[in-house]
This record gives sequence, structure tokens and C-alpha cells, in this order.
Amino acid sequence: MRNTQKNHWLRYGFAVTTAAFAGLAGALAACDDDVATTSKPDSGTTDSGGGGDTGTTAQDASKPLAKPLAKLTLVNATTDMGPNSVLNGRGDAAIRICFKAGKDADNLAVAPYAPLPDKKAASSPDGTPPGIFYGTGGTFPTFGSDLESAIVLPIIMNAKTLALKGIVNPGTGESGPTCNELVGAKADAGLGLVANQDYWELSPIPAETFVKGESFALVLTGCVGDATVTNKSKCGANPPDGSAPGKGNLEVRVFNTTREPVSPTQLGVQFLHASTQAAAVLGQFPIAPGFMADPRDAGSFKAATAAPATVLTLSPAIGLTGVTGAEYFVASKDSPAGVGAPLAPFPLATVQALSGLPAPSIFVDGKNFVFIAIGDPLQPTFSYPADGGGGDGGDGSRFNTRSFHYLAFPTDPTVVAYKP
Repeated sequence: MRNTQKNHWLRYGFAVTTAAFAGLAGALAACDDDVATTSKPDSGTTDSGGGGDTGTTAQDASKPLAKPLAKLTLVNATTDMGPNSVLNGRGDAAIRICFKAGKDADNLAVAPYAPLPDKKAASSPDGTPPGIFYGTGGTFPTFGSDLESAIVLPIIMNAKTLALKGIVNPGTGESGPTCNELVGAKADAGLGLVANQDYWELSPIPAETFVKGESFALVLTGCVGDATVTNKSKCGANPPDGSAPGKGNLEVRVFNTTREPVSPTQLGVQFLHASTQAAAVLGQFPIAPGFMADPRDAGSFKAATAAPATVLTLSPAIGLTGVTGAEYFVASKDSPAGVGAPLAPFPLATVQALSGLPAPSIFVDGKNFVFIAIGDPLQPTFSYPADGGGGDGGDGSRFNTRSFHYLAFPTDPTVVAYKP
């Protein structure tokens, strides 16, 4: 393996140039007026082919809402999606999202919407399918449907399969095949989608989870049943043994983030440790994150949490004074900045870009953000593909989103209405 960490932590700045490839946000949504709270879906909210009512309610765009719809941000913190998902010599894999919904747990219906994301980011390399890659994420657009009273069952779609079968947005203003036409009662048998290879149905999320007026961070963790990762403890609790296809211990964890600003004169911060890989390989190494104006100066440290972080736990929101977009996010006050550091500091500009959010800096007072640790400290920060191809590193490499890094998203994000 070539130099796995590069020669200095400033090397991370080069990752900015390809970060739009990494972010779901660039493919799903754009910064616009917050029209999503009153927009209608483009199609109905029931699966007309059978399977029950999705239990979702379309909002009437002519009437103001007492509370806006829940806002959902998803990150792909999975460790191994199995051999059928591998896209290239870099080991990349990506997913798309469908869901079932309804009020009757025994009669959920597949939603009649396209698997998201259905368009790749504009800056994605040629041949890259739409999808949420390892270590990436973003905020979902809205179909105008209220999920508060619905049971929601996530269906994780294999982006590689969908691309190979031509299931992509046709670019004609139509969405292309919808979820209920792929895996619902109206599914086309000719497509031949195979459960636990081309898609995985997960455990349902209870009704009354996605409360109106609230924001949520959704973290997809775990490994599929036929995962090939050697150290299965990286998959998290109750890992599969890798012997057979199945959903393994794939799970969507839901965290209610603080939407109201902590203070008009401070940056609001929450921290979500989503790296089951780091928890597995670093043991008791304390991740007690914060911000530094200079990673070599411990005196510039501003703690982002009141105590060291526990994996798959969201810290309470706190307000910090004096944080600027020119600073660094670090794993701890004493986190080394030199060669070989598995948890090296990241410039906030790089964190923002890896989250798929464009410049200028979004980290301003009066806003709340959730910072998310994600990825594997033992993965090389920059990868060299076995199948060739260039990257942003100046030497044929590209930032490896499977490596340990941070994402950050507003907890009250701008949400747009879905458009095919």
C-alpha cells in the first residue's frame, strides 16, 4: 500500500476539489427557499398496485402549515455492503433509498417515488452512478408527505444493480422507474431484482418518530450478511458472520437534532460519533472533539462536547464563541497533527466540502450544526485505484470516503421539493 496518510495534515485541503462527488447533498437537493414545507408531491401517496396505503399525507400547498414537515439528513456509515455492491478497483460502493410506509405494520406499501438520489452530482466522475457512497450523506428533498403518523420501513437499494439495469433518471422531466415499480406490488418481474443482493429491507421505524417541526440525523450502520470485511467488529453490535446474503446488522439509527439556534451570537454544535469502525479498532481512545485555530496549538482548542463521545450517541447542543470557517475540527485536544495520525485534524472547509455543501463557509453564529465522525481509521486517506483513473491528489489519488473523516450539516437545513 502506498503512503496511507500523506506527509502532512494540510494535505487534506486537496480533498476539497472532489468533495462534491462525495456528498449526497449535491445530488439530492440545492440551496433554495424552504418551499418544501408546503409543496405537493408529484404523484399520489398510495401504491395503486396493492400493498396498502403508505400512510403519508400530502400537504395542501394553498394552506400554510402550523409546523413544517420533519427534515431528514442521512449518512451512509456502513462498513461493508457486500461483494455485489463493489463498483470499481477502489472498493467504492453506493446505495439508493426506497421505503415502505403505512399505519398498519402488516400492510405497508412501497412509496411511488424514484429511489433517491436519482441524479448524480454534477461534478461526479464519468461512469459514477447516482448513489450515497460510503462515508457520505446529505439532506433529503421532500415529496410533500407527512410521515409523522406513519411506520417507515427503509429499503436500501444497490446503486450498482440499478445502474447496470438502466434504472436511472432519464433526464426528461420524468423520474424513471419508481420504488413501487421496482420492489412493490407493481414490480416488474423482468427486472429480476434479488432480495439481499440488489436491495435490503430493514427494520421499520415506528410511527410518531418523524415529528413535524423537528430535524433528524439518520445514520445507516452495519454490514450486509455476506460482508467480506475481515474484522467483523467494525460492523458494530451483532455483526453477521459473512456466510450468507441477508440484511446482516444493517440498521438506520435516528437522532433528533436541535433545530432552534442555541444563541444568535454563538455557533451551535452537536457531535454524533457514527464510526463503529473507529470504536472497534481504537479501543478506548477518547474522541473528545472540538475546534482549533491551529492544530499545533492546544491553547486554541474549543471543546465541542462536555465529555468524550460514545459511539452512536448524539451529544447535547452547546454554543461556542469565536469559531470561524478557517479553523480545524479535531478528534481531541491532544490529537496529533503529524504523519500517520489516524484521527488527524480536518479544515472546516474540507468538512463542508465533503458534506456536499458549497462555499462560502456555512459555519456562522446563530446556526446549529451536527458534526458526524464517520469511516475507518485504518483505511488510507487517499486511495489509488486498481482500475486506474485520476483524482484530486496530484498523483492519481482521490480522497477515500471510507477513511475516517467528518461531515457536518445544518440541523435546520434548507429543504427543496423533489423534481425529477
